[in-house]
Amino acid sequence: MHLSDIVKHFKCGLIIALSLAVIENVAWIANPLKGYFEKVEDGVMNTLSQRQVKLARWISVIGHPFLLMPLLTGIIAYHVLPPQQALIAELVALGVVIIPAGIYTIVRVRKGTWTDLDVSHQTERNQFYAILLPLLIALAAITWIARVPRSIPLGVLAIIALVGSAYFINNWTKISLHTGFAVFVALTLFLIQPMLAIVAVVLAMLVAWSRVVLGRHTKREVILGGILGCVVGGGFVSALRHMN
Repeated sequence: MHLSDIVKHFKCGLIIALSLAVIENVAWIANPLKGYFEKVEDGVMNTLSQRQVKLARWISVIGHPFLLMPLLTGIIAYHVLPPQQALIAELVALGVVIIPAGIYTIVRVRKGTWTDLDVSHQTERNQFYAILLPLLIALAAITWIARVPRSIPLGVLAIIALVGSAYFINNWTKISLHTGFAVFVALTLFLIQPMLAIVAVVLAMLVAWSRVVLGRHTKREVILGGILGCVVGGGFVSALRHMN
């Protein structure tokens, strides 16, 4: 039997064998490449993840209640008071609430009593709320005694409602106070500075995203914080409109 006859007779078998050989060699060459591309993909994803976390940290700092609270107080104060009185109101808010609560939080974290400055653990939050609420009540009393325009003590009462509600809800589940405050500020600004309010809405969404990325809250906890901020912020804006 000639070679040509062998090829004709076993043509199908030879094609299958050659195909398998080609496939095997391609797979042998591609396997290291696959591992290489997988490593490249993992590296890109890790880089993106690290950048996301870094960005989320900055957004979370910018959207911290201890920054948003005096910011909103200052905007309202300068809207209804002369500049010098507005500055005094801002300094009082910082001295009565923000600075004492901030120092207390830093001390607890350094002592190891609390895990982080965001007071992320649910049990630690009850202690945080228990400190923050009396300070806010003291600020509300000061603004009431000082006989400043009613929008200022009313704003402090709204913040007390926000923190008090978060304190109550914390008995069952933790909520994102960052998101709640950001939404509350955004809604309030629509009545005072509409253009600035649009920026605040974008910030509120970014703050909500950052809290999930950083692992501080679940999506559910962020949504609950946003709902609470909407309810309290909506009530505050309605009260201001009724007063005007």
